[in-house]
Amino acid sequence: MRGLHIMNKQYKKIFSVLFAILVGASIVFLAWKGGDVAPTDNPSLGSNKWKDALVVIPQTYTSKTLGSTKGDIEMSTEEATTTTDVVARKLLLEYATSQAGVTTAEISDADAQSIANTLAQEVKLPHKKNYVLGDLNVSLDNSYDANLLYINTLSARLNKYVATGQKETDLTILLSAMTTRSTTTLGKLKEKEAIYQDLIKDLLAIKTPSRITQLHLRLIQDYETLRSSIVGLQSMLIDPVVGIAALAEYRVGFDDLFLTEKAYREFNFAN
Repeated sequence: MRGLHIMNKQYKKIFSVLFAILVGASIVFLAWKGGDVAPTDNPSLGSNKWKDALVVIPQTYTSKTLGSTKGDIEMSTEEATTTTDVVARKLLLEYATSQAGVTTAEISDADAQSIANTLAQEVKLPHKKNYVLGDLNVSLDNSYDANLLYINTLSARLNKYVATGQKETDLTILLSAMTTRSTTTLGKLKEKEAIYQDLIKDLLAIKTPSRITQLHLRLIQDYETLRSSIVGLQSMLIDPVVGIAALAEYRVGFDDLFLTEKAYREFNFAN
């Protein structure tokens, strides 16, 4: 029990690093309401029934899994309440204990802020591709039927991804790997990276009406952010600094994905 108490105090001490890095990058979960497959009855755009089957954010992710809402950004640092918090604490402990002559008990708030600033300025994450409109399969047909075809195709692609890639979430793998220090478990992230890459490839191939291209490009870029951060997270057992930065990028990616989901919901596809 005494060892657990000491470990808890150590976590509390270094947890301020996480908030210095991730402030403003909390994750909000708001999935579409719908089912596991794309609609087969081609619902009209005017009825908004297409929203029921379009899953932009995988429904196996919840606010409890990913992180706090914007309203809860000042949550207590006394204990980890989300999977990302737990993973981040483990990464921060790895970083602190790896520094020569430094123990977690010696890290002051000033040191924590200094670490955060250094990470933000100097850590180089794996390359993230910036997609442009020229990468898309753009159609000049902006008719009602073209918009409906786009929605149905997008729904099918996203639901295929949810069905094949989310049996074990990225964060579940991360937490398990950090807890067991298993490189085999961490290796599963390579498969996740491939799933994200395949999804991006599918999204790039969708015939997209020109009036929707900016929104579609946002969706692709959000998934590219997640893909590139997954690459960085694969090295977290050997380089926790990169792991911390990659986790921050991962959370930003989901925050952006939430905003894109909201934009899809508000976009008037019927006109």
